[in-house]
Amino acid sequence: MISKNEIAQHHGQPIIKYTIQNDNGVRLSALNYGCIITEWITPDKDGQKENIVLGYDDFSRYLTDSPYFGAIVGRFAGRIENAAFTLENETYTLAKNDGENSLHGGEQGFDKRIWTVTETGNTLMFNLTSPHLEEGFPGELNIQVSYTLTNNDELKISYEATTDRKTIINLTNHTYFNLTGTLDSVLGHELQIPADAYLPLTENLIPTGEKRNVGGTAFDFQKPKKLADALDLQDEQIKIGGNGYDHPFLLNKGIIQLSEPSSRRRLVIETDQPAVVFYAGNHLGAEGEMRGQKIKPHSGMCLETQGLPNAVNEPSFPTCELSPGEKYSSETVYRLTTY
Repeated sequence: MISKNEIAQHHGQPIIKYTIQNDNGVRLSALNYGCIITEWITPDKDGQKENIVLGYDDFSRYLTDSPYFGAIVGRFAGRIENAAFTLENETYTLAKNDGENSLHGGEQGFDKRIWTVTETGNTLMFNLTSPHLEEGFPGELNIQVSYTLTNNDELKISYEATTDRKTIINLTNHTYFNLTGTLDSVLGHELQIPADAYLPLTENLIPTGEKRNVGGTAFDFQKPKKLADALDLQDEQIKIGGNGYDHPFLLNKGIIQLSEPSSRRRLVIETDQPAVVFYAGNHLGAEGEMRGQKIKPHSGMCLETQGLPNAVNEPSFPTCELSPGEKYSSETVYRLTTY
């Protein structure tokens, strides 16, 4: 079942909040602005229902205080070094919105666009056309993102895109999770990532090009590990990430799993993408309050399934190019259970 209501106006256009509720009473709410997921209301081990994602009640906060809370980011998720790349012997210059780099699609990325929404069953289909050279990227890109909430308490996010000329693309969802249903630190969560390698970063948070083995390091989440225990291992890369994680992990076959011992909620993530960027919310804290609580570092964490950041400038990484006649297609499934 899907309901909707207008919550604000932005540049003369209505901002609509859509809410999907499944047969179990689990609810997912999302906006037509940035495809932002504002709520995912799920029960804990005792049946107490709480919001397990970071999201504002007041839409205006997304315009001023949001580090991509819940949004679809693109046209290119992650950083592009020096905000420039060359494609078919032509150099494209992007906005430098993260130091000298371009981040998450630039100043006005997909997270700041109003999407067209179609409701079908328990699915919201978001559509957007990004014109040629918007934010500096070549090609008119037509994008469809769908959110489906199943009666098995799964959220399926599907991505499709086509272009009229060669371009680059890397889409992800930037939801911040906190399985306690509060803004308390996520460092008590336990994380498992099926990856035996990760990408170390430069001081500017650009992948160095090396694929480094996780064995014996703070990046070894092949078995479930409490985040606080992992950080205690100390690592120069942890310091580079801002006293925490902001790193791509190269996925093997298997599932990503996040568990929280007090609520006994467990989030299982399956994806066809080659990587997940684990961001531990290291830089949160300037956003003020949310739901009556102060936002602090590690109040939420992101698991962004995607291609590799800066892939267009790193020949050893899998291609991020999309050509006319091809279709970009990807799906990530998030399953919520208790244990």
